Amino acid sequence: MAASINVNPMAISNAGGLFSVTTDGMVQGAIMDDPVARFNLATGYVAQSETLPMWPGIAIAESIPAGASLANGTPQRGYGPPLTRAASPASNITGFTTLNQFHAGIVTPQNRAPIAGSYMTMPFFRLGSGARMALACDPVLQSLLGGSINQQISWDVNAQRLQPFDSATATYSLTSITSSFDVSE
Repeated sequence: MAASINVNPMAISNAGGLFSVTTDGMVQGAIMDDPVARFNLATGYVAQSETLPMWPGIAIAESIPAGASLANGTPQRGYGPPLTRAASPASNITGFTTLNQFHAGIVTPQNRAPIAGSYMTMPFFRLGSGARMALACDPVLQSLLGGSINQQISWDVNAQRLQPFDSATATYSLTSITSSFDVSE
């Protein structure tokens, strides 16, 4: 089943706090300005096997494109690899989708974040690209503030956000953390 985008033009409600600009001006899936990292931007397309639309800031897995051809028999080229949500951090996270250069995203009344359905293009950065990206975080990560910059964290593939260290999942060293909320209260 392909990821489809349903639009109800009369709906005007949103889930509170999602995809809003924080006090630091960061938006999920956007990279911090860096002339070197932006040259590592890649593009793929949302695989037909995806059942949900994709948005910026999702951990993805790339596949090798099949030898597909268009209806007239011409080989399919130029779309990049098919992208799916990473099923497990230990086995297949290859990168994260990004807001940068995402010109064809669809914004609906139900969702302020641009989304892409199956076969739509989606920009992404591979792990190791050097891109510094704003990602969704579990609120518990606030406890890391003031600590060492090399603490380990994990990626929650179900909630699509960073979480406290979990030895059952693959970990990545935290290289920096910036508060985007008021910790004085």
